[in-house]
Amino acid sequence: TAKPIIARRLFVIIAGQGYLRKLKELGFQTFDNVIDESYDLEPDHKTRWAMACEQIRYLCDQPQEEILAKIKPIVEHNYDLMWSTDWRNTLDQQVLEKIKNSLENFIDN
Repeated sequence: TAKPIIARRLFVIIAGQGYLRKLKELGFQTFDNVIDESYDLEPDHKTRWAMACEQIRYLCDQPQEEILAKIKPIVEHNYDLMWSTDWRNTLDQQVLEKIKNSLENFIDN
């Protein structure tokens, strides 16, 4: 995912359910103003991936100048976020939070 973000490109994710939601939680913007991202909600991986591929086909049929104009603010936001965030600290905080939650659950049980 980092590669298209750094290259300031639109991306369609072929991944697990909720991947786009997690990207948004990190502060990234996705392309729901351009494509139908409801595939991210689909629990069945084969259906989800087929739905994502349908969005790729849709994009191929659109006037590229229009698509590029629509995505410009999004790709710029994502690029800036990628380079301005201390990802190491973000990861450390997430790991510490998981450990804390695990310890609390262990103590409660």
